Amino acid sequence: MHPSLSPSSLQLLPTAFRKTASVALNGFLDDLLQLLDYGASKPQFLNRLFLPAFYAHLGYAAAEQIERCEVLENTQPVVMAYAAVQGIINIHELPREAELEMWPGLWKWCKLIIKYDYCMPNLGDPPYRPNEVRDRDTYG
Repeated sequence: MHPSLSPSSLQLLPTAFRKTASVALNGFLDDLLQLLDYGASKPQFLNRLFLPAFYAHLGYAAAEQIERCEVLENTQPVVMAYAAVQGIINIHELPREAELEMWPGLWKWCKLIIKYDYCMPNLGDPPYRPNEVRDRDTYG
């Protein structure tokens, strides 16, 4: 795994962002959306450090199970992957090796987003607020 994609690289983040990124990496949508908010207002060098939290949600398994639009609506893996794709697209100047490693998962989700664009969940405008947010206190 490229070092910029490794969860251990979250330790390079300032303390104020590290907890949010770690929780987002572990599957909490509200925190992943918070990273999207940060990405809209923080310098690129900081955004690149969020990469492991986004990369963690590009799994193939969830993408391969989608065969019709109804499956997409309000399902946690889809919303997480959709947010992750948006987060990755907003990061500039990624290491080439990391781009190559991410490409299969990113491409799989991009194809699904394009195919089912009309029924993808609406993440809204920054600050992002999902329709349903997984409560980290309940599930953490």
